[in-house]
Amino acid sequence: LVATNANGSDTVSLQDYVVVSDVPSSDFISSINGQVVTFINQSVGADTYLWNFGDGTTDSSSDPVYDYGADGIYTVSLIATNNCGSDTLIQDIEIATLPEAGFISDNQGGCLPVEIQFTDTSSANTDSWLWTFEGGTPSSSTDQNPLVSYNTEGVYDVQLIVTNELGSDTLLLEDYVETFALPLPSFTYSGSGLDIDFTNTSQFADSYFWDFGDSTTSNKQNPTKSYNSYGQFKVQLVIEGNGGCRDTSYETINIYNRPTADFVQKDTCTLGLNMQFTNTSYVNNDVMY
Repeated sequence: LVATNANGSDTVSLQDYVVVSDVPSSDFISSINGQVVTFINQSVGADTYLWNFGDGTTDSSSDPVYDYGADGIYTVSLIATNNCGSDTLIQDIEIATLPEAGFISDNQGGCLPVEIQFTDTSSANTDSWLWTFEGGTPSSSTDQNPLVSYNTEGVYDVQLIVTNELGSDTLLLEDYVETFALPLPSFTYSGSGLDIDFTNTSQFADSYFWDFGDSTTSNKQNPTKSYNSYGQFKVQLVIEGNGGCRDTSYETINIYNRPTADFVQKDTCTLGLNMQFTNTSYVNNDVMY
C-alpha cells in the first residue's frame, strides 16, 4: 500500500498476507492380499479423512489396512476434508479368495450300526461340496451336511473337496471313523439237580458277566453254578466286545429235584387175585411212568 500527500508518500508491503485455499481433492489406490486390503491415500489438500469400507466399518486414519474376513464386492468411500470443504471418492473393491475346507461330525463311530451327521465348516465363499466316505453309505455326496451310515466294522477315511470360481481346497482326515461289530450273546446249559454248567456260545466277545437270577454273579466265560434251591430262575449274560460294545441275552431256566420212584401195595401176593398198587413217587411236576 502506497499512501501519498503533499509532503510525499509512504509504502507498506505485507508478504503472504492473503492465503487463498481450495477444497481438497480425494483420491486413493488399494492393494489386495487375500481378504486384507491396504489403502494408500493420494488425496491433496486435506486435513482429515473418513473411510467407509462398505461393510459398516469406518476409519479416520490416513492409510488404513483392513481385513474384510469374507469375500464380496464392497463399495469403499474416502471423504477428504479441510477448512474449505470436502471431497468424496467412491470405488468398488472385490475380495475373492480360494475356499478353505473344514467339517465336524456328531460322532466318529462306535458300535454297529452307526449313523454320523457331518456338518460343513468350510469358509463362507464355498460354492460346492464333494464328500467321499470310505466304508459308508452313501460312499459320496454333494450335500453340504450329509448323513452317513456305517454297517461294517473297520477304520475309514473321510474326504471333503470344496470349490468356488477361483479353485478348490481338499481336506482328508485319515482313520477318522472307527466302527466295531456288535457282540452276539448266547449260551446253553445242562446239569443235574442243583448243579448247572453254563456254556458260552457268544461271538465277538472279550468279557462276560453272568447274573444267575438268585443275586449271584460270575465273570467266567463258562461258569458252573450250584443253586441253593429248586425253582425258576432268569439267567442273564452280558458280553462286551471291541470298542466297549455290549449286548445281553436272557433265558429262564427251571431247576427241579430228581424224581424219586416209589409205590405201595396193600394185598399179599396170592395167585389168582387182583393186586392194588399205589404210586407214591415224588416227581416234582415231571412226567411219571
